[in-house]
Amino acid sequence: EPSVLTNDGLKAYQTAGSKGAYVTAKVKAVISNGYTNLYVDGKTGIDLSPLKVDGFAWENDKWYNVEGYLTNTTAKAHTNFLPLQQSETEAPVITYELTKLGQLTATDVEVRGKVVAKNTKAFVLADDTGAAMVYLNNAPEYAIGDYLSVKESLSAGSIKNCAYQFTTAAIIEKLEGTAPEVAGATPLTAAIADSWKEYKEGDIISPADTKLYSWTTTVEAITGDDGKAYQAINIAGSETLIEPQYLPEGLKLESGKTYDVEGYFLGYSYNHGYAPFMLTKADVNGSTPTSITLNKTEASLKVGQSLQLTVTAAPEEASNAVNWLSTDPEKVSVDENGKVTALAVTETPVGILATSKLDNSVQARAIITVVEGSLYGDAEHPTTVAEVLDICKSEVGTSTSNITKQVVTTRGIVVTKPTANSYGDLSFYIADEKGATEKIEVGGLKLADGQKAPVLNDTVVVSGYACYYSGHYEFYYKNNTQVSLVSRVAGTSAITVEGDENVTVTGLPQTATNDETVEFTVVAKEGFVLDSVSLNSAALTPTEGKYSFVVAGDAKITILSHEEGGIAQKSSVMSYTGGSTTNMDGTNQAALLGLDATVFEVIGIKNSGSNNVGLNKDGTIRLYGGNKTTLKITGLKADIVSIFVEVSADSVELSNAVVKVDGGDALEDTNGVYAVAAAKGKAITIEDSASGQLRISKITITYTDAE
Repeated sequence: EPSVLTNDGLKAYQTAGSKGAYVTAKVKAVISNGYTNLYVDGKTGIDLSPLKVDGFAWENDKWYNVEGYLTNTTAKAHTNFLPLQQSETEAPVITYELTKLGQLTATDVEVRGKVVAKNTKAFVLADDTGAAMVYLNNAPEYAIGDYLSVKESLSAGSIKNCAYQFTTAAIIEKLEGTAPEVAGATPLTAAIADSWKEYKEGDIISPADTKLYSWTTTVEAITGDDGKAYQAINIAGSETLIEPQYLPEGLKLESGKTYDVEGYFLGYSYNHGYAPFMLTKADVNGSTPTSITLNKTEASLKVGQSLQLTVTAAPEEASNAVNWLSTDPEKVSVDENGKVTALAVTETPVGILATSKLDNSVQARAIITVVEGSLYGDAEHPTTVAEVLDICKSEVGTSTSNITKQVVTTRGIVVTKPTANSYGDLSFYIADEKGATEKIEVGGLKLADGQKAPVLNDTVVVSGYACYYSGHYEFYYKNNTQVSLVSRVAGTSAITVEGDENVTVTGLPQTATNDETVEFTVVAKEGFVLDSVSLNSAALTPTEGKYSFVVAGDAKITILSHEEGGIAQKSSVMSYTGGSTTNMDGTNQAALLGLDATVFEVIGIKNSGSNNVGLNKDGTIRLYGGNKTTLKITGLKADIVSIFVEVSADSVELSNAVVKVDGGDALEDTNGVYAVAAAKGKAITIEDSASGQLRISKITITYTDAE
């Protein structure tokens, strides 16, 4: 017969590392990022990871009665579960017991308190008896000082760093009335900090001790056991490592500087030997400043939008501690850390005043105007790219599981060539202006019927949820919402010519509007023969002596010619069109890359990496950073004159490419073109010296025939 499994029983099973128990349980299914977790009794922290059942699919937030076998436990507190029977059932009626924070226990509890600290993923709730962290894995919607009710079924799995922690499963409600007063900061001593090192597995720190502390610290840069860089804010005389694990938005610490800090103690990690803190304040411990400046002196915000002001004090060793004041707090508020929030449209500008805590005659001011429009933008008032990136930093952070709270509508200029993914959707980057360093990817744009695809240099308005992926922010298909094109305005593109020294070109402008048809003629000068004319490496064929093309982004016209009696120049384009992701195999794969294998040899070479040169289904050729792979191109029946290398939008810069001929010195390029002293059999190698991947979209090879 199966035994009844409880949440505490699962915790004991995981701790013991048991295998093979036959159990029955009541569970809640939670599906996130395609993974299903079953929470016994609905309590989070530890879970069952069910194996697939043919013909059955779990539904998110539904309750089930299950029967089956527990198997092995993973390092992340998941226990694999083989279901034999499962049936949907009603959610249990939970009666939450109203409890002071200082008396938390593993049961169904409700606590009420004030938000006293927050960052981009969590907040700290406190009352007059203690405090606890509420981890949301997303930006809290609550402000410092808000009065909240937090309900959750706490269990042994709710303990992190020996302290109770509320999770994403918590039911949070904003309350009317006045939040309870909370205690001020307790001076931290070396003896208090050293006492934390006595905590071990199974211990529970009283929430009465997870309270606000204040001390003076010099920030140290340290390297953790995992090899990553961290900061320590230890107190003098103690050997306890204190880590500022959670910082408020806009607060940054400089290693080597001394600060007066305040923050909430969140427990002790006995496994890794440190005490995590959520800081609420960090003022430079220094002399009286002679002047202070703000990072912004004026700004225009939309209702709901925020701006983080930071203070720089002079001289360098002076304190940057200030008091903040708004001249109209009902329309523009500012908190104790300098975060400005637009609350209502302003008729006249509002001043935000920063005054030194050490000398109130030392001041700095920012002028804020609040204008019409949604924080997240709409078709008439879209956000800028800079604004959507600010929203992403605040609401998404660097977690791949987070998305913006609402759909964002943004205007930008297309700064990379749109390419289609395997589903036929378009991907490209937009920015507020050409050459801007801040940009966001539009990933998976699906066009509506009749919409014309955007091209390089167009101005577009796009709409969708934004997320974080592979080191950057992007619009993507999220919450069952496709990224859409709201509008497109054809942009102005540049037209350049290469190889026109031996010909006469007429009718070709230097710029043209996208969608416009351009016609021009090319005539060889006396003593020369015209070989070919190409547009962005694609051959153009004249009609009645005229060449023409429709402008779709920046155009590069390449003209090849030779002297009468000489050898004609040719060009071939090398790109991957296989349609699936794979690796090169070390043989001549010129044909796979669109070249004549009797004329060229193209080989991928695996150096120190575990993989050979990659071929991606999006058509790019992938070189791994650190020179781990080499792409070698050799002319078998061709004297290669030059290669023109083009990289994709998500590639490292072309400047990180190392191009050599027969192992000689690295070649310098001119706008992506590498000139080669023509000779049959010379081997051109390309490697990636960066840490990221060099993704080559195509290589145009100019050559002459050689026997």
